[in-house]
Amino acid sequence: MIILISTLALLAVIHLVIYPLVMQVLARRSRPYARVHDRPRMVLWVPVYNEGEDLAAKLDSILKQDYPSQHWSVELCLDGCQDNSEAVAKSYRSAFAARGVRYRIWSHRSNQGKVYRLNQQQQRMAASNAAVLVVSDATARLPAQALTELARGFVDPRVGALTARYCHQGDNKQSLYWKVLSRVRSGESALGCVQGGTGALLAVRREALKPLPESCINDDFVLVIQALASGYLAKQIDHLEVTDLARQEDWRSQRRRIAAGNLLQVGTVAGYWRSLPLVALVTFCFGKGMRSVLPMVTVLLLLLSTALAPAHPVFGALALMQWAFYLMPLMLPVPRVWRLVSEGLMQSALGQAGALIGWRPAWCGRRREFQPMAVRRVKRLIDVLMACILLLTLPLWPLVALAIRLDSPGPVFYRQLRVGRVTENLVGLFYLIKFRTMVPGSDGPKSGWTRKSDPRVTRVGHWLRATRIDELPQLINVLAGEMSLIGPRPERPSLCGELDQKLPFYQERTYEVLPGLTGLAQVNNAGDTCIEDVANKLYFDHAYAASLSDLRSYLRMEWNILWRTFVVVVTAKGH
Repeated sequence: MIILISTLALLAVIHLVIYPLVMQVLARRSRPYARVHDRPRMVLWVPVYNEGEDLAAKLDSILKQDYPSQHWSVELCLDGCQDNSEAVAKSYRSAFAARGVRYRIWSHRSNQGKVYRLNQQQQRMAASNAAVLVVSDATARLPAQALTELARGFVDPRVGALTARYCHQGDNKQSLYWKVLSRVRSGESALGCVQGGTGALLAVRREALKPLPESCINDDFVLVIQALASGYLAKQIDHLEVTDLARQEDWRSQRRRIAAGNLLQVGTVAGYWRSLPLVALVTFCFGKGMRSVLPMVTVLLLLLSTALAPAHPVFGALALMQWAFYLMPLMLPVPRVWRLVSEGLMQSALGQAGALIGWRPAWCGRRREFQPMAVRRVKRLIDVLMACILLLTLPLWPLVALAIRLDSPGPVFYRQLRVGRVTENLVGLFYLIKFRTMVPGSDGPKSGWTRKSDPRVTRVGHWLRATRIDELPQLINVLAGEMSLIGPRPERPSLCGELDQKLPFYQERTYEVLPGLTGLAQVNNAGDTCIEDVANKLYFDHAYAASLSDLRSYLRMEWNILWRTFVVVVTAKGH
């Protein structure tokens, strides 16, 4: 236990002290950008939601851009605005026409959120001749040379994403934080792997754009990670500073919001870790990744030291110091930095706890869903708690891995692309992780259905399938928010298209529902061996989805499926 506590403390020191110092040294290696020879065509996309008071100043700063008018256009996305935003936007049509810049307004009646609208814009980009998508919030003021500096950065064909230094006018409480973060990003930029950008100004090559997952909160981070995963570099233009004039948000709610987004970013990177370069993974682990889990690390340190305080005076002293650090600012006058750090950590921990049970900031926007908020949050809470409990089986995983390798050659784990939650605008895809139960190469395009006593299933694989132990690695998918503990069986994209043509309402079985490790269909039927088996399961999948419309019916259904799954596991009657 002493080793665990020491390790947690060491990781905190590395992130808070050593990593920023190393990045500050690397920042001195940054080189100026080359002159612009070939000016890429850019689309400046501005999302707006009830920001009419700031929109005029934003459009004025856009009109001052010194970039040639034939090489860029402006697209405003009014996402369900109920103020005068549309009137302000329309009043600038003549100004942009006089400047010779294409100016388009997309006015939507309902608020769907930035991620939803950004995915729509990506679809329009695919059909245009623009080379770069520039995203800038309505409250950010762009310097006149912003687009020109971006063009200079994209002279290097290896660069896929560019961002700028961020400054929030009047945000004194967070000024030191943003200064330190900008210096850290300067060092990461020298390595070509800046970890995230700023919504005030972020530019991405069209070739590096990919649809954002529905659960995305920090779109400016995910867009950069996608560019890195596509083989591009991501950099910060240190001499370009963008000022945000948004009305100052309560810093406590801001800490909760940012911490929740940071925690979800860990799952985002986990989905791209095979495609990311090593240097990007290392910088994420010691920078953004450590920042994402730091609030939980501090809570864990506090709980462990408090629980072990009666056992040894060292733990008692450590617990006393931590409790004093958190409680004294609430009762006594202490230095301002002390108060901000202690309360900031507490608010961040609350935000991450909310993220684990499905909380999403209001500014993300929501579509109307058939599942009540209470059902979604309780379901996510059950997923997280049960996944953490089942992860206590981790000590058994090496034994399972050894049995797999001794039984047949090939990898221990099996990864395959599967279809996740389907929404009105997106079809979610993710890589499912399982223990390998078949001989290598059994999942080819002509592999077909798994038959009873299938010769492709190994000897160990038969036992793993019967006890459902092969499903345990999918707990990683559950914690990442790609799957749920209970839900329809995730299927391969190629097979989904075929089944959707033959079975009515097949694709709708995962509409707004995450696929699961187990489910009502799985506990009532054996594994799929033909299309008739899939048809039988389809009724159960829709019945389970119907139970999600009410909290009481959902809880009854959830308990029933969990109990029947337990019976299947202990009696080895799986698959």
